[in-house]
Amino acid sequence: MLFRSRSLLAVLFSVCTVSAVASADLVKLDPGFFKVEGSAKPKIGPKLNFDGKGSVVGEQKGDKIVFKADLKNKLDMGERTKHAKEDFECDKHPDATLVVEKSAIKMPEDQKETSGNVDGQLTLHGVTKTVKVHYKAKRMGSDYAVRGNFSFDYTQFGIQPICRFGKTICVEPKVKVSVGGVKLRDKG
Repeated sequence: MLFRSRSLLAVLFSVCTVSAVASADLVKLDPGFFKVEGSAKPKIGPKLNFDGKGSVVGEQKGDKIVFKADLKNKLDMGERTKHAKEDFECDKHPDATLVVEKSAIKMPEDQKETSGNVDGQLTLHGVTKTVKVHYKAKRMGSDYAVRGNFSFDYTQFGIQPICRFGKTICVEPKVKVSVGGVKLRDKG
């Protein structure tokens, strides 16, 4: 009987702990980064790969976790930065956001990591579309390190096909994005 009581208490404690973590509010702690990868196909020759980077912050707003990237001021595409900001009309649409339901993310126990797939709402160029996001979350005390990746077709967000040099080199519509280093803290 004593063993059953202890077991029941342990189960109840575990359920309460998981419930507390799932309902805890998260605040932004450290910004992370994003990396963009794509390719362009010249009319003649091999495919050209390119990448870019920038910073991203995450925070909880209501029952959602919002990741926001300042494309206007923080996007770095090397030699292609000016063109990328023109093509994505960053003066009119300075930010990109990814919003996920917090309840869809399996929050890990302390010193553990979880991963999974969730639907996210990506807003880019003033247009919002659903994207499939693969995420990993690691908990260290009250801090959570979050990373994820997804891909999208930029033409589905109202961005015209990107071509340069008399349309001899065009960027392929599918772009991959990785987000990492974002740290959130349980403010509870």
